[in-house]
Amino acid sequence: MTEEVAIEVRRAYKRYGRKQNANQILNNLDMTVPKGSIYGLLGASGCGKTTLLSCVVGRQHLNSGVIRVLGGKPGAKGSGVPGPRVGYMPQDVALVGEFTVKGALKYFGWICGMKDTEIEERFEFLNDLLELPPNDRYVKNLSGGQQRRVSFAAALVHSPELLILDEPTVGLDPVLRSGIWDYLVELTADKEVTVIITTHYIEEAKQANIIGLLRQGKLLAEKSPIQLMTAFNTPNLEDVFLILSQRQDAENRAGSIPTHADCLHDSSMDQEKESKLSSITSNITEKCKHIKQYEASVSGRMRALLTKNFQKIIRHWGGLFFIFGFPVLELLAFFFAIGGEPQGIKLAVVNDELGNVTNCKEYSSHYPTKPILHEDQSCDYYGLSCNYLDRLNQTKVYFEDMETALESVRRGISSGVLHFSSNFSKELHKRQDEGKDASNTTIRLSELGVNLDMSNRQIALSVEKNLLETYLDFAADAMRTCNLSAKLAKIPMQFKDPVFGAVDQNYTEFMAPGLVISMVFFLSTILTATIIITEKNEGVWDRSIVAGVTTTEILISHIMTQVVSMLLQVVIVLVVTFGVFRIPCHGSYTTMAILIALQGFSGMCFGFLVSVICDNLTTANYFSLGSFYPYIFLCGMLWPLEGMPKFLRVVAVCLPGTVPILSLHNILERGKSIVESQVYIGFIVTAIWIVLQCSLCIVILKIKNK
Repeated sequence: MTEEVAIEVRRAYKRYGRKQNANQILNNLDMTVPKGSIYGLLGASGCGKTTLLSCVVGRQHLNSGVIRVLGGKPGAKGSGVPGPRVGYMPQDVALVGEFTVKGALKYFGWICGMKDTEIEERFEFLNDLLELPPNDRYVKNLSGGQQRRVSFAAALVHSPELLILDEPTVGLDPVLRSGIWDYLVELTADKEVTVIITTHYIEEAKQANIIGLLRQGKLLAEKSPIQLMTAFNTPNLEDVFLILSQRQDAENRAGSIPTHADCLHDSSMDQEKESKLSSITSNITEKCKHIKQYEASVSGRMRALLTKNFQKIIRHWGGLFFIFGFPVLELLAFFFAIGGEPQGIKLAVVNDELGNVTNCKEYSSHYPTKPILHEDQSCDYYGLSCNYLDRLNQTKVYFEDMETALESVRRGISSGVLHFSSNFSKELHKRQDEGKDASNTTIRLSELGVNLDMSNRQIALSVEKNLLETYLDFAADAMRTCNLSAKLAKIPMQFKDPVFGAVDQNYTEFMAPGLVISMVFFLSTILTATIIITEKNEGVWDRSIVAGVTTTEILISHIMTQVVSMLLQVVIVLVVTFGVFRIPCHGSYTTMAILIALQGFSGMCFGFLVSVICDNLTTANYFSLGSFYPYIFLCGMLWPLEGMPKFLRVVAVCLPGTVPILSLHNILERGKSIVESQVYIGFIVTAIWIVLQCSLCIVILKIKNK
């Protein structure tokens, strides 16, 4: 009776990179693993073990050659590979740190279609076998050896037909290693389970039924340990490996094996060999026609994936703070720090009209500081400089001369200097009476001299605005005191009620739409990219796919999780912005909320794109940070688009947030509805960016998987 074969690899070639610069990993490799055996795959780091195992479980594809696993082609529909027929323990732990010990086994059990009662029974058995840590301990809090035991249990939980173990006994106690090997021997003997195991402990591999010695992408030998040691007359496997390695080097130098250039050829097999290989494949397939088709339920896989995603967030304090606390912290910092009127500004005052008195309160207690209206309706002005200074809402520091006052500005003590001439009130009265006949001297002496520090433009503009408003108020009051119309003191221009917005709108209200959209966008981006890249780097992504989930299912589960997180962030942002800080909204709150949520979804898609482009968190952080600042500078949040050069304005409009921010301005400040072009254009642009980013993700994934 012919021995059944669990895995058969024929003329396998695998390389990375382009042909002319390719790195050959597997070089014309043949391997046969009988069913119900322990196959020990031995070799140094970089010899191709992990690549070979990845091809066996369907995570990578050969450049040429054929692999058959459990009677079918890895990845074929219904083959169960990847899927529940395989138990895979990678060299890395590849478990979610936020899982409990029992939760890790439940995750892989659910993926493979197991019921909770079945998982519980297997957990009890594996707990005794592997001496697992307490079942409520988090994986991230376990030692390296404990984590590997949990990882081993996760590969065994669903009693697979094929067990692939990459360095399962590294860091384990010798007694526990011995117990694991005894269990593997029992599995293969009683249940016809096939095991492929790689190990650093070459001598412990003597317990395997077959040893495959892998070096430079080729199997040097594939026999039982006893046969190998007998054939080479050595007491241990290490000497066998050494002898075979030396022979391989000698053959390489003699040129008796295929050269590197030959191995790069995809079409290396001629038609006759292809025909023989197809015949072998057909025979294997025919023998395995009646093998059970394994199909775990989609609901079980989605249950596992969603549980994993939410537990990673809920059990990670940093993640929870990022979702719930960080938006609040950012909004508090913004609303308390931005838009307020500058306080505590000091102005130097040189008032020659006061004489030796340097305090207006002292002056006003002895002398008049308002115009005096006589019976003949004539007015005389006295001490008007003090009248003005009393109205001025700034901290005032008095100096006796201009040079000392200017020096205080140069030293950063004051933000500007106000200078009143010795006859300020009289000359102002004279200027008013003489009108167009007033001399240049009268005009000059009736003016309030102002020297500002313009190095901080915002403070200088604030002081300038305060000085002007105070003067207009002071002059209007003077007109009324003299029984004249207050309008005579104003400039001949009347600002009536604004069409949109408010007269006293501050800078905070202008920036609020841009802040809300940009914050929701980038919070979603960072959260999505970080979680997916972390999952890939930790090996959880690949291990989940080997267990039977699809890439589409993983992405859908992340979309569902991130949408919930994003919507919670949107609610928090809206409550704080419009509920706590009372930013006015003259349009529909529903339209506003939908637009902001769609921008969050667009940010989430951008996070997926970042995770596809970048292989590690460092690169992803550079990418996200590098895109954040151009977005903020160009989206119209800090400065109107009309203030940019025309070519830069075109670039700005093409960004994902610029047009939606303008739409949100129209909703909040102009009360526009979604049926108006100024609003629905923001929805259209957001939808275009979502489709564009998703399409780019698909294209890049296809390119990377070639």
